Amino acid sequence: MADLASGRFDGDEYDHWGKSGRIPAPGEPKVSLQESRAYIDARIARGDKFAIATDPKTLPHPARGWVQNQPNGYYTAWELNYLKQKGIPVSLMHEP
Repeated sequence: MADLASGRFDGDEYDHWGKSGRIPAPGEPKVSLQESRAYIDARIARGDKFAIATDPKTLPHPARGWVQNQPNGYYTAWELNYLKQKGIPVSLMHEP
């Protein structure tokens, strides 16, 4: 979830998957959408705000699916769509 950050954005204080998520070691199971959902839900519950580093226009449609060994932004697109479905606003970290 390196493209999506959450937190209160006070100075440099923010959270992201690389900081507090599970980074699988070689041979460990990949991160699942269920694990990603639980991570996002926990941050919603603690009152975090969300921001995205990737221009959403460059992301694939989540319905197209993830392609193994091809980083195409599918998880980021899924996470953004999940937040939108919950009515959670997501701001851009920078202008595209």
